Amino acid sequence: MKNFLTGRQRTLCSLRQRGKTSLSTLMCLAVFLTLSGFKTNVILAQLANSPWPMLQHDPQHTSRSHYQGPQSGYVKWSFVIGERVVLSSPSIGPDGAIYFGSHSGTIYAVEPTGTLRWTYQTGGPVETTPAISAKGTIYVGSGDGKLYAIKPEGKLEFTFETTSPIDSSPTISPDGSICFGSGNGKLYSITKFGDLGYGCHTYGPIVYSSPAIREDGVVYVGSHDYRLYAIGRHGAIRWDYQTKGFIDASPAIGPDESVYFTSWDGNVYALRPDGSLKWKYPIEGGPIYSSAAIASDGTIYVGSCNGILYALASNGQLKWSYRIGFEKIYSSAVIDSNGTIYVSSLDGLFAINSNGSLKWEYRGFHTKSSPALGADGTIYVCTTDGKLYAMGDKRSEK
Repeated sequence: MKNFLTGRQRTLCSLRQRGKTSLSTLMCLAVFLTLSGFKTNVILAQLANSPWPMLQHDPQHTSRSHYQGPQSGYVKWSFVIGERVVLSSPSIGPDGAIYFGSHSGTIYAVEPTGTLRWTYQTGGPVETTPAISAKGTIYVGSGDGKLYAIKPEGKLEFTFETTSPIDSSPTISPDGSICFGSGNGKLYSITKFGDLGYGCHTYGPIVYSSPAIREDGVVYVGSHDYRLYAIGRHGAIRWDYQTKGFIDASPAIGPDESVYFTSWDGNVYALRPDGSLKWKYPIEGGPIYSSAAIASDGTIYVGSCNGILYALASNGQLKWSYRIGFEKIYSSAVIDSNGTIYVSSLDGLFAINSNGSLKWEYRGFHTKSSPALGADGTIYVCTTDGKLYAMGDKRSEK
């Protein structure tokens, strides 16, 4: 949680740790700052305190979990969705419920035991990954051009309408706003009450990319004009960086605020916070759909259309690569607390050790969605055969 602290919070924590002020003094100071118009930006008041509350786990899209993943590829259960293709990736609520969307426009809430909790019907295909707030509201975009805010019990809280389909998964900012792209080329930021904060128009016709958000509120997002954008808190474009292909994948932000992303031009890019190129790494095999994941040691993991998972050092040098198959990898990787990488593809689900060796594999399904890791070590993934799979260790069934 320390990565999300503001400068004021760090000062308060530092004073408290040094014993220079009492807890009551700190509380009074916090109240004074709030009444004076300052925001303390306590992250617990914004994003759900759950094992996997949104696409790629957190606003920086690190895809890094605090929990250990399964040590074997055992199917605990599967929930039959009844549709042939499910592209939405699952999110996990504070109580372990799993949320995802479907091509028919249905949003599903499934119990951690594999039984249905509720469904909610939208007006278009749902290919986005839900984002869950601290109060349990589920935010998800639909092909009908609306962002839906669904209460934990499955009732509608509000909708926010754009003019085009929403295929960009929403991201909950540290200040509680919800950011997402639309098929009209805009990045939207709305409040938790459904009011428009800003709509920033990129030069591209479509924004599929899910925005990544820095601690200070700067948003990074890709567009179909081949550019990655850095957008300020009030919607002004700070800079853009042009590649030679669509940027559909979500950017990820490193601990030094470098931003990592992939492009259809076959490159993995690393940019400095000012938008200058740090390095780029070319990957053979066509476009890259997979988003980057960042390990605690700074290693960047990216899957490619050539069926290979790449591990790149923070300086852009190749550490290792592992062929998981010959099918395309659409998903972003999940990194557990031990550094194990879990990645799914049209070949199945794979667990790779941090040294590049195989831990286990399961080839019983095909998927284009990214996995989500639960607190009990269960991996959840939606598949193209219309199922939600729960993968865990056999010992967890005892």
